[in-house]
Amino acid sequence: MFGFATLVAAFPLQEEMLVEGVLTGIDFEAQTLSVKTANDEEMNLKYTDDTKIVGVGQDETMQWLKERVGTKVKINYKLVEEKPQAIRVEVSQPAN
Repeated sequence: MFGFATLVAAFPLQEEMLVEGVLTGIDFEAQTLSVKTANDEEMNLKYTDDTKIVGVGQDETMQWLKERVGTKVKINYKLVEEKPQAIRVEVSQPAN
């Protein structure tokens, strides 16, 4: 029991956050996504092989997502080493 409490204290759970906006780019080499939020702020998020891409009712790939630059997205992310890392990207609808 004591060992578990020590482990939890040493590695606190990361809280997921959400950003919504328009996908403005994907950099495959740097493994980053760029999103422009409603208040015109640009946000860059790291992605990994574990980042889930959700399209119209199905899982998709980063290549599929790159073809949808300009589309509204919702991205669940957490901070890893104080930098945002995408966990799940959901494609909403085309931007107006």
